[in-house]
Amino acid sequence: MNTTTASSTTEVLRTYATDSFNTASEEFVKDLQALSEESLGKSWSGTRTAYDVAYELGVLNRWLASWCREENPGPWPWEFGKEWLRAPAEFQNREAVIKHFQEAGQELLDSAGSDMERVVHVAEKSRPIYQLILGATKHIFYHDAQLNFIQELTGDMAVHW
Repeated sequence: MNTTTASSTTEVLRTYATDSFNTASEEFVKDLQALSEESLGKSWSGTRTAYDVAYELGVLNRWLASWCREENPGPWPWEFGKEWLRAPAEFQNREAVIKHFQEAGQELLDSAGSDMERVVHVAEKSRPIYQLILGATKHIFYHDAQLNFIQELTGDMAVHW
């Protein structure tokens, strides 16, 4: 592979990863905006609230940003699989949780830089940065589906993006 082909492939990968992440983020925010404050804060049969999942996305994206900068983010802030993050009181309003989510997403993209194939140490493994960005994208879409389900539970069948 010549240098031109390699650099264009790297650019295609960077564009794909960042565009996918940005699309997921924009759709998630639109779905947050479509929910009422009551629906955002409601626990459906003991589930986490929309505030909780939006807060979690921001926290995890900041963790990924640390790894992209090759920093150690410290110990995991919850016992994964046994407990889940809950949004602190200051993030239990639409504007604050959207700002938290968007700022964390921008921090992740800024930390990723332009070389998406650069390999970084993540916990016990090494991964190229594009895998972190695409994993974050998948995580956003996963939680956006939960927001869509909340919309349906409240009778809102519209697509908001």
